[in-house]
Amino acid sequence: MIPDGDTPNALSIVRCLGEIKKIKVFVLSRDKKHPIRYSRHISKFIYYPKIGTEEDKLKAIIDAIEETKADILLPIDIEFIRLVSSNKDVLSKLIALAPVPEVDAFDKANDKWLLSKWLKENNLPHPETILFKPTDSIDKVISTLTFPIILKPTIGFGGKGIEIIKDPKELLNWYNKYNQAEDYIIQTYIKGYDIDCSVISIDGKIIIHTIQKSIKYLTDDPWSYAMEFADNQDVYKIVQEIVEKFNWTGVNNI
Repeated sequence: MIPDGDTPNALSIVRCLGEIKKIKVFVLSRDKKHPIRYSRHISKFIYYPKIGTEEDKLKAIIDAIEETKADILLPIDIEFIRLVSSNKDVLSKLIALAPVPEVDAFDKANDKWLLSKWLKENNLPHPETILFKPTDSIDKVISTLTFPIILKPTIGFGGKGIEIIKDPKELLNWYNKYNQAEDYIIQTYIKGYDIDCSVISIDGKIIIHTIQKSIKYLTDDPWSYAMEFADNQDVYKIVQEIVEKFNWTGVNNI
């Protein structure tokens, strides 16, 4: 059972699961007309209204478990991974849970500022990072920076809201459009390529991993549009240490 079928990655995951015979996939969704409803790879689509409280979401999941008799609960996005993690004691009595991290570890990994502090405390590689809050003076911040820099919302994924700033003038232009609704981190921008490691781990031990390297870029665009799988022991050793010190259980991409 996928409890968050209206999230961005849900349809891709359903298609992957559809490649495996004899698996029935049940999907919950808060979007009555979500395209996943019409996928040939799902056995049942269960709609429930958009509700805000954790208790209501938990009840919707429990009701769906009882209705479908599903064997495994597979949350796939941030909101529901955290919900399942914080309610493991209740849910594990009803259904097997895909591996999820402890709430404390999850919250530190999900917040880019908390993560940068944790990396520093644990002597792990990280770019110089400062926190920029809505109440901070942009003029004081500019005086402390060496450009270029990269701006990131403390909470978010998929590159949303991330900007590369070349000089103080660009930063002021960004600030003039800044809605002051969320915290940002400012980091040293390191020109180069992305290389990342995806893992499944249990209690801080990596079970399986892949390493991906970005290889194709457009002119004046920092984001790649192609990648290759790689074998990089330097990357793996760093990731192994992060996973171990976090005592991470579940999936992660670093």
